[in-house]
Amino acid sequence: PDDLRIQQLSVQVMPEFDDPRVLVIVQGRVAAADLPVTITFRLPNNAQINQMATVNMATAGATTATYQTQPDPADARWQLVSYSLDGAHFFYEYYYDPIVGSIDKEFTYTLSSYHAVEEASIEIQQPAAADDFRTAPAAASTRLDENLRLYYHRLEVGALDAGQEVSIGVSYHKSDPDPS
Repeated sequence: PDDLRIQQLSVQVMPEFDDPRVLVIVQGRVAAADLPVTITFRLPNNAQINQMATVNMATAGATTATYQTQPDPADARWQLVSYSLDGAHFFYEYYYDPIVGSIDKEFTYTLSSYHAVEEASIEIQQPAAADDFRTAPAAASTRLDENLRLYYHRLEVGALDAGQEVSIGVSYHKSDPDPS
């Protein structure tokens, strides 16, 4: 990777939110004086990408970007997704299907950072009908989204080197097959 750095990276991992799979929503800000820049993300090789975008913070609007994908030559678990970022703020989302089990469910979410990150955090959403919800490592805090009536379990990741990975195990009991 080049010397592009991500100042802030916020990841929301939402199992069974509006789909039986896991929705991942990522927002962040690059530390780049010269825009546009090409930014690259590692996504699971079976991810279905919804969008890659630049966010205009003045209007809170997102401009969808055309992106390129290629298999990660260093690791078959990943695909590299790149696009031109014409502002400092980025947004992307994708679905993938790592969940194992039909009632006692578990999966591991792995963040593999292509670029160095100064400050990263991950929130795991607890599905509406789930109980015995756990993350490993344990979440540092939990908040309730009053609008959605869903709990989010937050882990502070901190700084990441380019190529560094962080994995979080998620497990819960959920007999209701409907998304949240």
